[in-house]
This record gives sequence, structure tokens and C-alpha cells, in this order.
Amino acid sequence: MATKMAPLTNKLETETFGIDLGKVHDSLTEMYNLLEKYSPEWYSEEVHNRAQSALALFRNVGIANRQD
Repeated sequence: MATKMAPLTNKLETETFGIDLGKVHDSLTEMYNLLEKYSPEWYSEEVHNRAQSALALFRNVGIANRQD
């Protein structure tokens, strides 16, 4: 999967995009909820805590950006 993601990552690094924070937040929330619901074997408490922290951080950043 990492090989498939490389071209996308390179494209994102070289182009400028208008970012819809609402859509990004919705996508991250959906992925988080799926991980919580299906809990793959690799989804340890440490990974859960990092995912939860990342989503909380994004919410805080998103709220700050909307106020500008």
C-alpha cells in the first residue's frame, strides 16, 4: 500500500490545494469511528490514543481556522 500512496504524496507536496476543513474533519472522524468499531489486531491502545489525540488536535485547529 505504501507504494500506491507514494505518487499521491508526491503530488500533494508539489501542488497547492484549497482545503475544506469540514470534509477533512468528516473523513478523519469516519476513519477513527471505523477503527473503533472494527478494532483490527494492530489497533492497540497506543494507536487508539494517538488517533484520538490527532483528531482532537485537528478539531482545535479547525475551530481556530474558522474564526479567522
